[in-house]
Amino acid sequence: MATMKTTIYIHRYQGINMDAPCLMVMTYKSSDPEVMLVESREIEVELRDANYIPERVSALRTKVSNIYAEASQEAAVIEDKIQKLLCLENTNPKVDEPVHGYASWRDDAPF
Repeated sequence: MATMKTTIYIHRYQGINMDAPCLMVMTYKSSDPEVMLVESREIEVELRDANYIPERVSALRTKVSNIYAEASQEAAVIEDKIQKLLCLENTNPKVDEPVHGYASWRDDAPF
């Protein structure tokens, strides 16, 4: 299992509205004059042996799916508006002619 060394800084702080002081653990020394450094310690953290790439890929695929779903919904709303306008005008576009690339977008959609 891999490990990583880091230094932590333990500070004491008591704000005006606080009944008791609190301890704050940070990875940096505070420069706030109201925060007192109690001590610093070097710690070693065990990192689980894992391949994070599948998790990241899965998260990105989920994000892509959500984007496609939102785009599809928005395109359907716009297409509905187009159809309503064409009905008012009582005209139809030529069947062979894609409506602003909609037909080609639909063919390329992964769902």
